[in-house]
Amino acid sequence: MVFRKIAAVLGGLATLAATACEEVPFQTVVEYRQGGDNFSFFQYAASKGPFWVDVRGNPFGGDLAPLERTIVKAFKNGMPQLGGVRFTTDKNQAAEPVQRIVVVFEPPQGLSPQNICDGAVPADLGKLRANGEVHAYTVYCSKEQARIVVSGIARGITGPEDKALRKMLTHTLIEMFKPGSL
Repeated sequence: MVFRKIAAVLGGLATLAATACEEVPFQTVVEYRQGGDNFSFFQYAASKGPFWVDVRGNPFGGDLAPLERTIVKAFKNGMPQLGGVRFTTDKNQAAEPVQRIVVVFEPPQGLSPQNICDGAVPADLGKLRANGEVHAYTVYCSKEQARIVVSGIARGITGPEDKALRKMLTHTLIEMFKPGSL
């Protein structure tokens, strides 16, 4: 079972890397999806108040606030069917912090979804690549269990408020909770 999960993640990363050279502004790949009704877990936690988005890494350096605003806006745009969902990057404001989405920018090799849900994310992550490419590894965690993993690459990014980055993040959330794929 663990081997299949690792193989799925590695296969998805290989697919993502192979498409990185294409001239598209962003790409997302669903790496892993735990069985069960993940959307119901999400809906339950989101119905109680703001849903926590834990941001790890900042490929742009400096103040994290502009990137956090972009993520919150992108995720809100990705959930039109739940118009009232509020997202927060402040754990203290989250109604159910054991349910969370962790966005890791420029994740190091060998970092597993389970490591992310366990909180074992290194503090010093990569910076914006020379070609303006940003990699994001997004994990939906329920308690300490990784339930959904989506990888994304955005290209030609000029800063934390770049439109292509926001579109990639919106598409990431849509892929996480796409109807019919749960």
